[in-house]
Amino acid sequence: LLDYAAVVRGTGGDHPDAFASALLYELRERGRRAFVPDEPVPATARQALRNAARQLDQLGPWLLVVDGLPRSSRVRSGSHSPNSSCFSSGPSSDEDTGVHRPGTPLESLHDVLNELIGTSARLCVLLTARFPLRGHWMALGMSKVVEVELPPLLPDDAARLFARRAARPFYRRDFGEESIRGTDAGEPLMLDQELIRLLVTSPLFGQLGGNPGRVLAAAAEVHSGLPSLLRHPWLLPAAV
Repeated sequence: LLDYAAVVRGTGGDHPDAFASALLYELRERGRRAFVPDEPVPATARQALRNAARQLDQLGPWLLVVDGLPRSSRVRSGSHSPNSSCFSSGPSSDEDTGVHRPGTPLESLHDVLNELIGTSARLCVLLTARFPLRGHWMALGMSKVVEVELPPLLPDDAARLFARRAARPFYRRDFGEESIRGTDAGEPLMLDQELIRLLVTSPLFGQLGGNPGRVLAAAAEVHSGLPSLLRHPWLLPAAV
């Protein structure tokens, strides 16, 4: 599993072999018994990655998951969430127009995957993205990239995911409701059907659309510094 955003944040996306090095590290960490030391030591991370792919081929079919491809390599400057800071919110992109811009992290990753597809006969690649992949991402090597759109989460499932990923409990004040008895105003709400109902009917949930990525990014904004869910950054005019 390779997290696109984590690699870009960790290296700035500047080094052309950043993805090759990250993939090589993940493969070696997860399959230490499968690999033998490279003899002689490869000159580049890409050569070492090709060698690792050939060793994996000897064991059988293997799956590589690349998680969270953005629409483009441009950094979204106005994001309220660190989890979505590598995603562009613009209406167009490199991949939408098919324009090939050398040196971007997306192009570096595409080149690395192209090499792996050309090296390995038993590799399967699963890409996850918030937007349909366009331009040079329509194919990897001689293989066509097939789009499979996943259905959105059911409202109850989205609410449970949101509640579990939030960094603090929820209270009645989060939903503009006063305590019925007055004595439990400061008591956190249990994760039960009442909380699920409150979350599903809250103004924020109308913006999530059952998209797991948006649910997680929105939940990351719920912390001790947020006085009420009604004041969530995504509900502010600047976030629209």
